[in-house]
Amino acid sequence: MSFDKKPVVNFLHDGWDEVSGYARGSLFGEKNNIRYPENLEGIYSGLQSGPTSIHNHRYNLLELSKFELNSLAKNKKQAFRVNNTTYNGK
Repeated sequence: MSFDKKPVVNFLHDGWDEVSGYARGSLFGEKNNIRYPENLEGIYSGLQSGPTSIHNHRYNLLELSKFELNSLAKNKKQAFRVNNTTYNGK
């Protein structure tokens, strides 16, 4: 299987992650009205709405082999768990 080579910091990152980040920022006085992923602008506007997990990801993570999962972890430089196994690309 070939995975895209886009420079994604976190391939499970979605719009709800950013909405949560804006909510945390408001605890420290940041003013914003970001309540839903649809309100995100700029570099965040292209994110999947979410929530994204191993169960609904576009790569169908539950159907990949252990080799493919480890290759994905290595390619994306991110550790994740599927079926009680941690994949970290090593």
